[in-house]
Amino acid sequence: MKRKTIKMIQAVMLIVLSVFLLTGCEEYLDYSRYMESDFDGSKYGDDASFNAIYKTLDRTISNTIDVNGYTGIIVEIDNEKGTVDYTISDSVGNIVATRTGVTKERQEIPVNYSGFLKVEVTGNKARGKFSIRRQ
Repeated sequence: MKRKTIKMIQAVMLIVLSVFLLTGCEEYLDYSRYMESDFDGSKYGDDASFNAIYKTLDRTISNTIDVNGYTGIIVEIDNEKGTVDYTISDSVGNIVATRTGVTKERQEIPVNYSGFLKVEVTGNKARGKFSIRRQ
């Protein structure tokens, strides 16, 4: 009788442990490889510009642009679907320009700043391209 009781306890503990491991580890499993990517395209940038062509942009991407000796920035956005938001800020975090919900735009932004500007572009299920470059 003791032997049956011990085997029964072991079986119950094994079941409890299995359930715990299966449900407790669920939050650590990475399902993102089975889901659509939040960026599908190409992006490139240097000190003079930040550009991207994308089938899917649904996250924030960023770069810095050196505007030392330049008078402005040209922003060109052309989306087939979705929108983008962008923010251009100086090294301290002061916002030079910001726009939300942009589908198509060509804008020249004057800059009275010497140094690097941070450019952040956030896509909202966007498909298209953008170019942000110094003038």
